Amino acid sequence: MKRLCMGCMQEYDEQYDICPFCGYAHGTPPQEAYHMTPGTILNDKYIIGKVLGFGGFGITYIAYDKILEQRVAIKEYMPGEFSTRMPEQKTVTVFSGDREEQFKEGLMKIELEAKKLSKFSSVPNIVHIYDCFQANNTVYIVMEYLDGETLKEKLNREGNMPVQEAFDIVMKVIAAMKKVHKEGIIHRDIAPDNIFVLKNGDIKVIDFGAARYATTKHSKSLSVIIKPGYAPEEQYRSRGDQGPHTDVYALAATFYKMITGITPEDAMERSVKDMLKRPSKLGIEISKPMDTAIMNALMVNIEDRTPTMDEFEEELNNAEVKERKKTAAKDRSGKIPLSVKIGILVGVAIVAVSTITVFSMNFAPKLISEAIFGEKEIPAPNLINQDFDNARENNIKYINVVDNGKKPSDDILLGKIITQDPAPGTTITTGSTIFVTISSGKEPMIIPNAVGMRIDEAQNIFKSMYKNVEVVASTDDMSAYPPGTVVSQSIEAYSGTVIPGDGDSIVLTYNANGFDLENYTVDKTSTTVPDEADVKNKDFWEIQKSYYDQNAIFLSPVYVLKDGDKYVLSSDEKKEIAGLSTDAEKGKILAIDTVDGKNIDKILQVYVYDGIIPFKVDDYRGSAFADVQSKFLTYGINVNVEYSYDPSVAKDSIIEQKYASGEALVQGMLLHEGDSVTLIVNTGEAPQDGSVPNTTQPQNNSSTKPTQNVTSTSKASQETVKESNTTRETQAATSAPTTAAPTQPPTTTAPPQTANPTQRETQATIAPDVVDDLVDQ
Repeated sequence: MKRLCMGCMQEYDEQYDICPFCGYAHGTPPQEAYHMTPGTILNDKYIIGKVLGFGGFGITYIAYDKILEQRVAIKEYMPGEFSTRMPEQKTVTVFSGDREEQFKEGLMKIELEAKKLSKFSSVPNIVHIYDCFQANNTVYIVMEYLDGETLKEKLNREGNMPVQEAFDIVMKVIAAMKKVHKEGIIHRDIAPDNIFVLKNGDIKVIDFGAARYATTKHSKSLSVIIKPGYAPEEQYRSRGDQGPHTDVYALAATFYKMITGITPEDAMERSVKDMLKRPSKLGIEISKPMDTAIMNALMVNIEDRTPTMDEFEEELNNAEVKERKKTAAKDRSGKIPLSVKIGILVGVAIVAVSTITVFSMNFAPKLISEAIFGEKEIPAPNLINQDFDNARENNIKYINVVDNGKKPSDDILLGKIITQDPAPGTTITTGSTIFVTISSGKEPMIIPNAVGMRIDEAQNIFKSMYKNVEVVASTDDMSAYPPGTVVSQSIEAYSGTVIPGDGDSIVLTYNANGFDLENYTVDKTSTTVPDEADVKNKDFWEIQKSYYDQNAIFLSPVYVLKDGDKYVLSSDEKKEIAGLSTDAEKGKILAIDTVDGKNIDKILQVYVYDGIIPFKVDDYRGSAFADVQSKFLTYGINVNVEYSYDPSVAKDSIIEQKYASGEALVQGMLLHEGDSVTLIVNTGEAPQDGSVPNTTQPQNNSSTKPTQNVTSTSKASQETVKESNTTRETQAATSAPTTAAPTQPPTTTAPPQTANPTQRETQATIAPDVVDDLVDQ
């Protein structure tokens, strides 16, 4: 039998697990949880394979067209800012509100542009579009599969190339873009990774930016994904004037990279001080006209730049090219007072001796701020749904991205950013700090108690938590239980947590005497619900069987746990049950849960008190220390505190959490009264001598900070436990659980509040080049 490889779409003998053509291993899972699983069928004709590439606006898969029997590439529209996909599902989940509107706007735009691009099938240097269709709540573009490598991969492997070879590639791209621009289409993302070099030497321009434009056109945010060095200045602005000149800049930057091996300086940096050197100044043997043509196309200001591909082509081929002059920036600051000029010179002199004191002068023109501190107004970039580490690294030149805490999310994947402050698009200055909240993934649920329930009810509860719910019918002596009663569960209640849908397996054993689960039908005979006084405050285990024998009604426990001064469901700790007694004893019936006073399926659900809820640990990295400490102390958990420094979290926020013994304390673990933990807190100040002595301080009812800090820390794991972190014995099948109710945790006074990390500070930095210029003056 033959097997179709999901890596290269070629057939090979299924007795082998590794494809002999490309080395792809059969059964390899998706690269990311939100990618479609290889083997998925789209539109009844396309078999989806592995991911070829993905970014902020979509995912590209290799695929096989069953009708035409050929390999294709399929691009799926899925902008991370507005949508995601749950693992092992096909349908795309679109976020609500404005994001849904922008998602739909992008979908329509990319579908329209795909249809326009399909008209260019006769143009040899543009990837050919075969099909476009909507499915799974999004849109797909089917295009030709390209066999080769990107220009970026070629440059990484071979280094910079001869000018003539690079010139030939640029001419092919220009020829393609001239035709595209005539149709009003702009690429917006020309760069080495979007120029494909086929094995036969042909060139294809790929990944047009329709989605990028559509999702930012009506957005308040700067949600463009920027490629520093290739993106012109106007792409950094959400209302930037983009046009053919935008692609001219990007292609010129690509040409520059090909022949010099150097990525041009970022356009935003060049707008402050342009230090970009001509290729000829870097030792590249290039004609003066071509050298000038490249620099003309790389002018920062739109009005100074080569405006069209036609003119860029003309200048690259001309024997003489006139150098375009840079337009002087208009001075809107007004004349600088003499006193301010003196202040500048004094400040520069102080900088020269390594000590600077900056006075706030509200009358100082904006020009001084930019000149002295290197500050420049920019819109806050959109970091939503980006990986925190990537967002921090990619923006480190302009802003400081700080972890301000974690929050569970069913939509945003683990480690991705949920919210940010300031909001996207807000005007900020370079060097500002953006505080972000990061997804801790789906919230783990405490493993509930199902012992005493009827088996069909217990199955329904655990199906949402575990992939496999196994039932075992027991015909042993079960005279103490009504037929169908769950008598044990393989993972003890409250012994750990499980992420909904990610649990592997749980086994439920039930009394099968007189109860056939496969052929069970609900008795629809209406039964009057008895008076609540008949069961309230009685021990559930003492009356369940007798009540069934006398009334033919199954008392089914709805277990509730005490959480502070409220009661919550054992099967859903987020759901509060109001109106219950505050002096309950474990195992006692608190109330009857009825609907319209009638019971139609011979089950009477009763609220049964099952003790105090265990403390469920969250990922506290980035959270305010005072808040986290207060939570622990409220539940009688001892807190030790260590101090260290980490610039990626706010001052007085948590860097790391662990057991007092030093073992990892990760999200989803359960703690009980008397347990001890250690919290490592950020001092907000880098050590001056590079070493910090160890200090540990227990925190009970005091939050006084020690004067010394610990030496070093490592980030706490962001992984969550899928199932119980504690293995305990299964409840006996022949007797009901009789564990004693835990005592009420002691009430402790919350410690004095430390400095709130949301009281944020930003620090300006000196621009050395600007200061040097002023010193020279």
